[in-house]
Amino acid sequence: MKKELLDKLEKLSEDLPPNTLDELIDELGGPESVAEMTGRKGRVVSNDDGSISYESRSELDVPVEILNITEKQRFMAGDKVPFSLFRLEIFTFSAS
Repeated sequence: MKKELLDKLEKLSEDLPPNTLDELIDELGGPESVAEMTGRKGRVVSNDDGSISYESRSELDVPVEILNITEKQRFMAGDKVPFSLFRLEIFTFSAS
């Protein structure tokens, strides 16, 4: 039953719009370019082949508990620079 439900959700997801925050980050250059300071533990990313996948926001050397602080430091240091002339940061109330 669980597998059937997951299969139905997978099929349904093909018709649903992307998450607004994930779509915005993707359009602005992806997680490599945009500093995300939110309470989220993961995000949906677009792959080169057009598919999407879920990935954790945590990194090997940075636990998720301090990831927002690390993202802020990268933003302030200029390490998060998208293809535009502006540095971008996405900050939500849950990150405060």
